[in-house]
Amino acid sequence: MTDLGVLNEHESMQLLTAHGVRAPRRWLIGPDDPASIPSDEAAGITAFVLKISSTEVVHKSDIGGVVLGVAPEKLAVAINELRALIAERSITADGVLVVEMVDGDAEIIIGGYDDPAFGPCVMVGAGGVLTEVLGDVSFGVCPITRSDAEAMVRSLRIAPLLDGVRGRPALDSGGVVDALLSIGGADGLLVTRPDVVEIDINPLKVSVSGAVAVDAMVRLHAEDDNEEQPRMGLSAVDLDRILHPTAVAVVGASGSGGAPGNVFLSNIREQGFSGRVFPVHPKLESIDGLPTVKSLADLPVPVDYAFVAVAAPRVPGIIESGSGKVGVAQVMSSGFRETEDGQDLERELVATARRVGTRIIGPNCLGVYSPAGGLSFVSRSPKESGAVALISQSGGIGADVVHRGAAAGVRFSAAVTIGNGADLGAADFLEAFLAHGETKVIGMYVEDGGQGRRMFDVMQKGPHKPVVILRGGRTGAGQATAAGHTGSMAGAGHAWDAFARQTGAIMVDSLSEFVDVLHVLDLAIARRSTDVPESEAILLGNGGGVSVLGADSVEAAGLQMHRFTGAALEAIAALDVPPGMAVNNPIDMPAGAFEVRDGQVMEEVFDAVSHAADQAIFIPHMNLPVIRDNLVDPDLAVDRFVRSCGRIAAESGSALPPLLVLRSDGSAESDAFRREVTQRAATFSIPVFREISEAARAGRLVRNWLLSRQVAEGSADV
Repeated sequence: MTDLGVLNEHESMQLLTAHGVRAPRRWLIGPDDPASIPSDEAAGITAFVLKISSTEVVHKSDIGGVVLGVAPEKLAVAINELRALIAERSITADGVLVVEMVDGDAEIIIGGYDDPAFGPCVMVGAGGVLTEVLGDVSFGVCPITRSDAEAMVRSLRIAPLLDGVRGRPALDSGGVVDALLSIGGADGLLVTRPDVVEIDINPLKVSVSGAVAVDAMVRLHAEDDNEEQPRMGLSAVDLDRILHPTAVAVVGASGSGGAPGNVFLSNIREQGFSGRVFPVHPKLESIDGLPTVKSLADLPVPVDYAFVAVAAPRVPGIIESGSGKVGVAQVMSSGFRETEDGQDLERELVATARRVGTRIIGPNCLGVYSPAGGLSFVSRSPKESGAVALISQSGGIGADVVHRGAAAGVRFSAAVTIGNGADLGAADFLEAFLAHGETKVIGMYVEDGGQGRRMFDVMQKGPHKPVVILRGGRTGAGQATAAGHTGSMAGAGHAWDAFARQTGAIMVDSLSEFVDVLHVLDLAIARRSTDVPESEAILLGNGGGVSVLGADSVEAAGLQMHRFTGAALEAIAALDVPPGMAVNNPIDMPAGAFEVRDGQVMEEVFDAVSHAADQAIFIPHMNLPVIRDNLVDPDLAVDRFVRSCGRIAAESGSALPPLLVLRSDGSAESDAFRREVTQRAATFSIPVFREISEAARAGRLVRNWLLSRQVAEGSADV
């Protein structure tokens, strides 16, 4: 995009007021104009603010270029003094701006910018000199609704100032919301004027009677003529070809083995692919016991899916040779847009594929895992299908999630690595999996966010399924071309935070949390319960210090410790527990308590807790090395503990199952024991975590999503 530069304050304010932003009266006094303003236009004004009108000087007050509180009779003198300052410093200026001076009890900044992932975004925050000092800002992806704008204002740390504090009257927060909508609403400046690339209103002075913009900057750009070709989306037919191919072709296998194509053949054979397979090789008669064809043009029948792993310059020609015979081609080859010289080659690949009617996954990707279709890009992947779909820009991350998920008990409907996403990108697969009947939960790992705007639009339309996003490259500075506060503060993932708030997506911070939340969501949705627990937790397990730290973790995760009442309190009070056992929340069970009365005490504690297990997030935990080293029959104790968790999972009406924490000391023996107990828990559809902190955070994220979906559907109140 071509930068057309920054409008001066007078021009900026004219543009803003035309879109409904309130502003004080103002006059631009040019270099040759009389040093006065028409008296009839200034009627009733008792004081003015004077400013140098120049785009050269960002912070005019730093050089004395702003004069406050000028009385009408001293206006001419003040204008001429600023003219002298302009001349003295050789500033290129349009003249002197004379503005009606207005009061306000709070200063707000409102801005907008063109985000590289999401396009137009709007911002609100603490304004004036506090903008950079506090960094108290909230962003929204345009267009925002009135409820979006209200939520943005409420999220600010300075929001209580607008509500009125220490006996002061409430300020006009509605005026702030109106100004936000004038910038970022459906009819706002950022939405209706695509040439606007950045806006700063700082400050917007807010009083009991209104919100008025007293300073502003607008920067424009021209649209580039070289726009990317529009995306075609992913049809249900093409998704079915990807997930359930009846015939595949393999380009890039060798007779000696070890090539990517040979690995692909080995993986689909291990996965149980039952369709026809055609290795492609110009010279060999067979590969891995399968007869070859010379080229894609020589395929005896059309194939749904082609695996391509050859040198990048050869790929467009290979795709063209398959004209009319290849539905979808997964290009593993690298050397395209991810390299300095590969952008033109990637454009050629996409153009060729569109010309011959083939869709492209990749390039630079590992491919697809479809348990039901017999495809896999990783070995040792489960053959059982599930309800979780994974979309990963990284092949390595995709493989990690499949393997970690498998170990935890997650089963996938599909996992797709998209690499460069030259043709089929993250938003295309997101839209397809939202409509895919077998998929109930979607996980996404994204890096460049190139399809962020389409992802936003797709999720706004629905249908609504939980979408968990792990984003790579979250840190970074603001836009290098930023002219004002808004653009410089736009980095560090603010737009992604807005995306999550407006769409309901769940943002996570680590790979472990990503897998944990996908697993809990999968189990929670399968429970089909509408009873969302309170934002509270119950801890039950062995280890006094662990219980104390666990309670701290619960608070740090944004939950509170549940207080037992009613039947639960009565049942707990009636327990005959051994000395040293605490039955308040957290409930601390010394290792020996697991064997008291042949484990009956432990089961009685679970029975008592079950009265409250559907009201709060239940987090049972075990220090496995302590259990293993101190009990006569540790296997029996662990089995009773897990079965008690399973009984609560089956009998509780909560939308969340128990979140079981199994702690290990890292030794080979403890880790092996932990894996065995994890498998037992999986038979009861119970997710397992390593630490209480992980369980508490995953529980809060899933609980909040379940509640937000009920609120959105009108079946619950916040």
